[in-house]
Amino acid sequence: MQRETLEAILNHTSGLQKVEGRWRAVDEHEVSVYIGKPGTAMALQGVLGVSLLDSHVEIEVKDRGTFFTTYEALHAVLVGPRKERAARGGVGF
Repeated sequence: MQRETLEAILNHTSGLQKVEGRWRAVDEHEVSVYIGKPGTAMALQGVLGVSLLDSHVEIEVKDRGTFFTTYEALHAVLVGPRKERAARGGVGF
């Protein structure tokens, strides 16, 4: 993906907000980024923020750290409303 394309996508979605040059996930949204080729892409779920630099993209992921990748390796961005997780009881309940 080219930088201009990624920037247009990030600017277009209501699930991300640009703050000080970095796109941050809005609380009520879940964001995933796919790195790799279609069909073999790795999903980075729980994206907290995305920064576009001249040479690469930095993707901050909840509980995992920051991923650094090239624009060419980035395949897709998924933004959707946060799903409510059903509370699970103990074993057998």
